Amino acid sequence: MLAEDREYVERVLTGEPEVFEQLVRKYNRLGGAIAYGVLSDFHLAEDVVQDAFIRAFEALGSLKEPGRFRVWFAGIVKRRAIDVLRQRKTPRMRAVSLESGAGEGRGLGESVASDSRRPGQFPDESQLDAAVHAERRRQVLACIAGLDEDDRIIVSLKHMEGLSYKEIAELMETSVSAVESRLFRVRKVLRKKLAAVLNMDSPGS
Repeated sequence: MLAEDREYVERVLTGEPEVFEQLVRKYNRLGGAIAYGVLSDFHLAEDVVQDAFIRAFEALGSLKEPGRFRVWFAGIVKRRAIDVLRQRKTPRMRAVSLESGAGEGRGLGESVASDSRRPGQFPDESQLDAAVHAERRRQVLACIAGLDEDDRIIVSLKHMEGLSYKEIAELMETSVSAVESRLFRVRKVLRKKLAAVLNMDSPGS
């Protein structure tokens, strides 16, 4: 990976700017996971990643170790996402922002009401299942949004991007043991939050 990134960076710097597209394809998802971890907003995260790639391309000559492009780019994404977060008037993303992108966040009522059924027609079982799944996803994302910024990033990198503890530690500039400890603590917090939410939603609660 380091050798491949070094090759891409060096080729861009020596007159092949089109090669930068390889780095975009390679690290687009990674950038998205980091930006979403900071912002808890899919649309904003996408904008941040695009801007971060532009900034990375323009500053590529300042990268002293071309093989460490991934870590360098991750830092650009994180700083840019933090800047965007600070520019917003609200102290944290509104819950509705969690549902940005691909209709993932529609509430249970909206998911059922906005399908293609004729007026007065009851939803079938598959439609109800999809609505319940969307609502559960919204609840999970809402619980994640309530975490501290670094916790959200680590959760995103682990569960959205599937990175190893070692890879996360490198990107977060910390130790593997610190990542393991943090994820263990965060998972306990999330389990407690989700249990409370699910209990509130259960019949008779």
